[in-house]
Amino acid sequence: MAAVLVGALVPAVSAQAISTATPEPTDSATVPDESAFVEVAAGPGQPGTIEIDTSTYLPDVTPAPAVLLAHGFGGSKLDLAAQAVHLRDLGYVVLTYTARGFGESGGLISLDSLDYEVADARALVDVLAERDDVIRDGADPEVAVAGGSYGGALALMLGATDPRIDTVVAAITWNDLASALVPNAVRPDAASAEGDTPAPLETDQPGVFKQAWASQLFGAGASPDSACGRFTPELCELYSGLIAGYPLDDGALALLDRSSPASVLDEMTAPTLLLQGTQDSLFGLDQADANARQIDSAGADVKVVWFEGGHDAGGQASGAGESTEETTDAWLAEHLPVDGGSAADDAAGSTFVYSVPSNSTRSAETQEAPSYPGLSGADGVVSTDVPIGGVPTTIANPPGGLPAVITSLPGLGSLLGGLGAAALSAPQPGQTAAFVSAELTDPVTLVGSPSVTVRVSRGSDTVDSDVPTGGAPADSGAVLFVALYTVDGDNRRLVGGTVAPVRIADLAADGTPVSVDVALPASAATFTAGTRLAVSVGTTDALYRSEPAAARYTVDATGVIALPTVPTATTTDAKGVAPAGTLLGIAGVLVIAALLGLVALVRGRRRARIPASSPAIADPAAPDAPPLVLRGLVKNFRNGQRAVDDLSFTVRKGQVLGLLGPNGAGKTTTLRMAVGLLRPDAGTSEIFGETVRTGAAVLTRVGTFIEGPGFLPHLSGRRNLELFWAASGRALSEARMDEALMIADLGPAISRKVRGYSQGMRQRLAIAQAMLGMPELLILDEPTNGLDPPQIHALRGVLRRYAESGRTVIVSSHLLGEVEQTCTDVVVMARGRLIAAGTVAELAGEAGEVTFEVTDGEAALAVVSSLEVEDARLTAATTLRVAPGSVDTESIVAALVAAGVGVRSVVRGRHLEETFLDLVDPGSTVRR
Repeated sequence: MAAVLVGALVPAVSAQAISTATPEPTDSATVPDESAFVEVAAGPGQPGTIEIDTSTYLPDVTPAPAVLLAHGFGGSKLDLAAQAVHLRDLGYVVLTYTARGFGESGGLISLDSLDYEVADARALVDVLAERDDVIRDGADPEVAVAGGSYGGALALMLGATDPRIDTVVAAITWNDLASALVPNAVRPDAASAEGDTPAPLETDQPGVFKQAWASQLFGAGASPDSACGRFTPELCELYSGLIAGYPLDDGALALLDRSSPASVLDEMTAPTLLLQGTQDSLFGLDQADANARQIDSAGADVKVVWFEGGHDAGGQASGAGESTEETTDAWLAEHLPVDGGSAADDAAGSTFVYSVPSNSTRSAETQEAPSYPGLSGADGVVSTDVPIGGVPTTIANPPGGLPAVITSLPGLGSLLGGLGAAALSAPQPGQTAAFVSAELTDPVTLVGSPSVTVRVSRGSDTVDSDVPTGGAPADSGAVLFVALYTVDGDNRRLVGGTVAPVRIADLAADGTPVSVDVALPASAATFTAGTRLAVSVGTTDALYRSEPAAARYTVDATGVIALPTVPTATTTDAKGVAPAGTLLGIAGVLVIAALLGLVALVRGRRRARIPASSPAIADPAAPDAPPLVLRGLVKNFRNGQRAVDDLSFTVRKGQVLGLLGPNGAGKTTTLRMAVGLLRPDAGTSEIFGETVRTGAAVLTRVGTFIEGPGFLPHLSGRRNLELFWAASGRALSEARMDEALMIADLGPAISRKVRGYSQGMRQRLAIAQAMLGMPELLILDEPTNGLDPPQIHALRGVLRRYAESGRTVIVSSHLLGEVEQTCTDVVVMARGRLIAAGTVAELAGEAGEVTFEVTDGEAALAVVSSLEVEDARLTAATTLRVAPGSVDTESIVAALVAAGVGVRSVVRGRHLEETFLDLVDPGSTVRR
């Protein structure tokens, strides 16, 4: 039974698995006694009916009470077979079914809407009411409804709207779908938590989109037959808006409300068992807390169990003491007995049971309180305040919110914690501030949601964004992520398995701080004496959609953190229970897919976020569009310096373009603006015809090495390349890794850790990294730094061949000789401005110009000036540059020799260095 009750939302079910009929189980032990399609109404305002695929399991003795089982998202009735057999063996008639929009059932997915899925379930209760093998009181069948996650919300909503339901069992599910998917952890006020329930969180403020989980959810409903998959058009539009960054409007909130138990639990009369996992970044303990409060207010009996498991449990639900399966069996025996006895009194069995991990191996002990704190007639939690120290700290939100800190991934939160939170949730430089307590002198058991006050002010240089952000306007608000860690020596562990997202609607432009009371993720944990607590405040988290605009905030969490606890709890006998079952639908394929997602996120490539279900090569905006067009780029720094001043130029397909300029000319700043790493104060950058913005898909056609490559020093060169490529969302087979490794030319060192590489080795690895996948536009900033002459020569050939294949290369450099020998075209910058642009030959000078190396420069200049040449000048003491005009070279040589001036060499054209010096320092040569 436990597997269905912790049966999960399935983030990674293929479209084929959703849309293709699946045969009944072949194991005779799980074959149902009956299978049938039940016709139900198509929905409000829709003509006709759809069919729901059902199976019935019959006990040896009938009539008997019935249990209706609802599956997790992306699953089907087949996932419930083992649980159905278990309940049948206990003596129940069991009806399983596949929800509309999945498997062989008809209709579209409406996310447990009262108008669709809940109405379907009421129709199935009608079927049970007509069966002679189900115990009935007149026309009222004795029936329970049970489900987990998607099925758990269905169970709650059916129990609240159908008076025939005798009891409800709901696991790891939501109360309010809007606050679950777009949460905001800002408490309405900063009142003390004393007397509250353990995990209260009620806010109507706009939140932060839980993008990673939502994309998995909608990916599970994908179908090749429709852009919206098997979702209703209304839900598809809602999701598209959230992904694009728009907030939930009144229509979207009303739609999600129809899929939320919160809208109907005030009508609940059936006794309800709520099982919620402590390892769940999708539906946290605050959602169960809200369900419990509403059911209690409606006057129904409610029991709450927090078990060590959930959507982030890596496929397992485990704990010490009584397992969820045993808890469910006991609950049903009390409230829906099969022996003909009476159901238990409503006051019975309303205890609060929760698991507390006892050590880092995740083993747990079970504690029990007489009732859930804060409900009617029960004492609330008490609070322990722990002082937190630190200083106000300025943190930055990077453009696009990337790279993001990884604290949790869908389906793998606790697995990441087990692998070591310190490694996987390490703060990104400049994005996170930490505030730490002294060592605890006494142990403290946390049961619920800690709270902390954070003061936030806006930096004066915060970039205003015209990109919709899903909440308050970007020019007045902030999105932050607050988390609690334990620090024990060198060990650092995330408490609660995830972060608290915070959206602050208004921040004063003058830097006046705003104080907000933040409810941190609820959990159960014991902090031993000697442990320190750390409150972390950051600007990014991989689970959420971060702000796209660059911003700076000053944050301060000094003060106290309030830790709720339950003083009346006692430890029950530990029974050493084995895992309670596999999360429905979180199959091995999901774990593999999520691990690949972890690899992709460890080194977030600074480019568009690409849905894992849709790897991502951007389509050309225009087939003949130039690879790069810069128009009027301007960038001012805070000290008043104009780094780039009205810069415009175009790079054509097949060119190897050298961006030349002295140090400080603005070359690197230009390249960063070109690819969206830095926002210009004016002007635009277009790549293949598409304007570059944060997250632009066209950036997947660009490979860059601009400033530092950011390698992970503890990993090998090869592993760094693999992780970098995985961040693009494309298959490793498309990376052309062998070619990249040849370019790196590191030999056996490619398998060694990067921390042992020389500067030249790092440089070669960075160039190879930029060339992964052989992008159509390659941009390299000072690529020859640290390379020896043979390596520079080899790179020169690589870049030429690269462009000859139809691709385009931009090389920024101050080494004029290398540009002259490598590039076909040149753009010269000085003081942020365009000085000249053209082919190397054009800038080096017309073919008619001739350079004479002579024994006496002054004498030679006097001789040549007497001839009818167009121009003559000394570029060095013995080097004469001549534009001969109508005078042939032989006549000039003859005149020099006749005058007694020795001629050492004659070369047509001139070096690029001379042109460069002429352009950036016109006084560097002597003219006559």
